[in-house]
Amino acid sequence: MKTFDAKTVIALIEAAKTEGSRDQILDREINENFNLKDVIEEVAVHYIERAIMQEGNIRCASKVLGLGSYQNTLNWATRYGVHEVGKTKKENLERKVISKLSEKKQLVKI
Repeated sequence: MKTFDAKTVIALIEAAKTEGSRDQILDREINENFNLKDVIEEVAVHYIERAIMQEGNIRCASKVLGLGSYQNTLNWATRYGVHEVGKTKKENLERKVISKLSEKKQLVKI
């Protein structure tokens, strides 16, 4: 189970207040299918991946994200499944499986 302090929730909500994402993040319908933790995770993954891609590494991404240190950013990335720049754990696994099958000349569609 993931827990968030108030400062983290506020920071993530503020980060989501860009014009293009306002409808997608802040104006979602709240009903029985709404899950705040999922929304927070979506925002965190988006900005961590974006900062790493923009800055080129986690150390520099830490500064623009305001997370303070490389270790804090690495902890956030690990918590939310960001294992490579722009890659999630599932995408990394799929890439590895396709790579192994390609080596054996046994390509299959996933």
